[in-house]
Amino acid sequence: MTIYFGDGSNQTTAASSVNSQALAKAWARYGCDDTTLDDSYNVSSVSSTSSGAFTLNFSTSFANTNYAVACSACREGTTSDAVPMVAGTRKDGFATGSCRINNGWQPNQHMYNTEAIGVVIFGDQ
Repeated sequence: MTIYFGDGSNQTTAASSVNSQALAKAWARYGCDDTTLDDSYNVSSVSSTSSGAFTLNFSTSFANTNYAVACSACREGTTSDAVPMVAGTRKDGFATGSCRINNGWQPNQHMYNTEAIGVVIFGDQ
């Protein structure tokens, strides 16, 4: 299998895609109330450390703690009660075998369990 990027000039084969800098090395979507993984790649489990705080455990560790994390948080409700939910990491939350994810409610900046969080991670393995 060949994966093409952009204009098609850059490509990688499936066998070498694990080492490609252009592909996510881990991703997950999980429910905050029970930390059940809805779907994932290279995430073995999620644990709750407190309200709105979670640890993602990787199946295959990263080579270092210089990886990049992108998060999204979703909340059920109507547009009239929709408020910005924020999910992200703290500087001290990076480890080679796991990553801490914090989730908050933007208006009052409190840690909060939303319905689900999505995480995508890029880095060296």
